[in-house]
Amino acid sequence: MQIQYHSPEQIASAIHSGEKAAETALIERYYRVVLYVLRNRVKDQELALDITQETFRITIERLRMEPLAEPDKLGAFLHSTASNLCTAEARKTKRRQTYADTDYIDLFADQAGDQFSQLERDRATIAVRLLLRELDNERDQKILQRYYLDELDKRDICDELALSHRHFDKVISRARTRFRELIETACADNS
Repeated sequence: MQIQYHSPEQIASAIHSGEKAAETALIERYYRVVLYVLRNRVKDQELALDITQETFRITIERLRMEPLAEPDKLGAFLHSTASNLCTAEARKTKRRQTYADTDYIDLFADQAGDQFSQLERDRATIAVRLLLRELDNERDQKILQRYYLDELDKRDICDELALSHRHFDKVISRARTRFRELIETACADNS
């Protein structure tokens, strides 16, 4: 003969008293409701099943050790346990996630590409350095070399060449113009 547990209070106190049938009654009475709530919350069938099982394991262990202060709120206790497990699972999943920040990766990715591209860049750099030497103005050579090839900070170049920031902009603009003219002349000569 199976014992009937009509109220949450009866189930909770029977589990605390060690009645295995009360544990079965707890699961039969609340399993579908807890699983339904968890499926809606986590949207993953397997995870919802796992959390449901864990909810009942924790609840039964808790009830075996000590009675609930308000045994009539057994359903609320189950819901609270399931909710806490969901929150813990979400936090654990978030900690484990790794996101590939493609913008950040692209910023630091090897821009060299293949060996052929690197060879082309190296040759272009050599050609630019040779053309820079052909500039008549030594300051133009230095400012373009330091800024574009050596990639020094504007402030450092200003200190080295004794230029103000405003004057730097004018000098580098004129140097670029003269260098562009030199490139155009060199290209026209090679055509």
